[in-house]
Amino acid sequence: MSRPGAMDQRIIIRRVDNRTPDGYGGFTETVTTLATAWAAIIPKGGSEQDRADRVNAVGTVVFAIRNRQDIDFLENDRIEWLGRDYNIRVIEYPSDRAQYVEILAQRGVAE
Repeated sequence: MSRPGAMDQRIIIRRVDNRTPDGYGGFTETVTTLATAWAAIIPKGGSEQDRADRVNAVGTVVFAIRNRQDIDFLENDRIEWLGRDYNIRVIEYPSDRAQYVEILAQRGVAE
C-alpha cells in the first residue's frame, strides 16, 4: 500500500468478548469496538459453494490500514464496513516497523 489517498473508507474493528448460549440454539455476543480506521479496500473475489442444499456465497477483501501499535489484532476479530461484518482470516505484518497492515477478511462465512 503506497497511496495514503486510497484510504478513503471508514472501518470499525471489533472483538467478540463473550459468547453465551441464548437457550434457543444460538448465541448472545458481547462485542467491543477496538478502533475505527481509514482503510483502502482491495477486493479479492468471491465464490459460491453448495452445502446441505444451500448456496453459501463468500466475498474476500483486503483492508489496508496504517499500522496501529495500540491494537493487538487477532484473527477472530471482525471488521464492519458499509454495515456488513467481515471475519478476519489473516493479518499480514510485513515487519514491526511497517507503515501499513493488510488484513484479509471474508464476508458470508461463519466463524
